[in-house]
Amino acid sequence: MLYLILVWLALLAVCSIVGNGTLALIRDRDFDDIGDRFIASTWLGLVILCVALLAVSFVVPLSLSVGLLGFAVLTTSALTLRRVRVAMAIACCSLTLGSISLSALLTISIAALMSQQIWWFDTGLYHLGSIQWLSEFGAVPGVALINPKFSFASSWFAFAAPLTPEFLGDRIGAVSNGYIYFLDTLQVAIALSKIVSGRAKVSDGFLFVFFAIVISIYLASSPASPILISFSADVAVTSLVGITAWAILVTSAEPKPLTNPLQQSDPLDRKTASILDSRLVPLILAVGAVTIKLTALPLLPIA
Repeated sequence: MLYLILVWLALLAVCSIVGNGTLALIRDRDFDDIGDRFIASTWLGLVILCVALLAVSFVVPLSLSVGLLGFAVLTTSALTLRRVRVAMAIACCSLTLGSISLSALLTISIAALMSQQIWWFDTGLYHLGSIQWLSEFGAVPGVALINPKFSFASSWFAFAAPLTPEFLGDRIGAVSNGYIYFLDTLQVAIALSKIVSGRAKVSDGFLFVFFAIVISIYLASSPASPILISFSADVAVTSLVGITAWAILVTSAEPKPLTNPLQQSDPLDRKTASILDSRLVPLILAVGAVTIKLTALPLLPIA
């Protein structure tokens, strides 16, 4: 349980920094709201980590040390951008005692849930096998001859490989899907706070309704069919479907005047950011979802 909490908090920081690095390279005026920026950056960072680790798996096995090195390289590269450092400083300053306490309560509760024994059939059939193979040998051509389930190299299993080190054995829970559930609950809390304070937009209402339904379904089906407490890529794809739709709603809203320090901090950064448009965000999320599971292919033409 303690391992899950430490890993999720570390991933939250890494994904946010890497995602902010991506937002710094585009015209991100649509994500000037602190809550919107946090949500977009964490998911962008997540899909970038997944794809990067999948690419690395074709060269070296995804051991714990390789994963830590990859996280460190991406994080350091993002922090070289001034706008990323400004964004992280603003995010840290916006934290309150209430938000920290709520986050701590959610983290402990979810860690207790995800520490349960995994009963999902597909995890024993091929999920853990794929993850352990990537961790010990990397992506190997022809591995589908051993098990047809190994024919698609999922970036979700590549993401989970360095997070399930061999020295922990079978004592680790569903660390990757637990992180997704952790993000889902944080997003619901952010959207709910905007609704209560009267600052909600259409995208916030959609975010709250979508993930409230998803979380309710997971909790209702958990005793009989605990897909949440597994390494199933369906959990990540389900959340990415909602986040991609949310990003489309955010980027399709009317443009707002420059009021965020992130947009006014550096003229050179603004010139660089204007080359790319924030409408790339839904596309990046959709591409990341496809690398996780091919059932997400319908997202591409929509994004």
